[in-house]
Amino acid sequence: MAIIQSVRCPNCGKFAERLYLPLIAQVQTECAACDYLLISCSRTGKVLEAYYPGIYSQHSFEHFPSNNRISRFLKVPTSNVLASASV
Repeated sequence: MAIIQSVRCPNCGKFAERLYLPLIAQVQTECAACDYLLISCSRTGKVLEAYYPGIYSQHSFEHFPSNNRISRFLKVPTSNVLASASV
């Protein structure tokens, strides 16, 4: 017998469904809003199947300070790192 639980989607934060499937030892979490899917083994916790689309921010990569650390490590200007990341 499957148990259905309403949880928040870890990808978008909207309501999602978590199905506990004890006969096949799986836990399935799926979100209709963002197409998130995670199927894991309920015994070991290992991920059997996963899919989640990216959530796009209103900010561009230029606003995040971590890009400066990347450019210092690679010794190239930040604009080159950003240009190659967008390709």
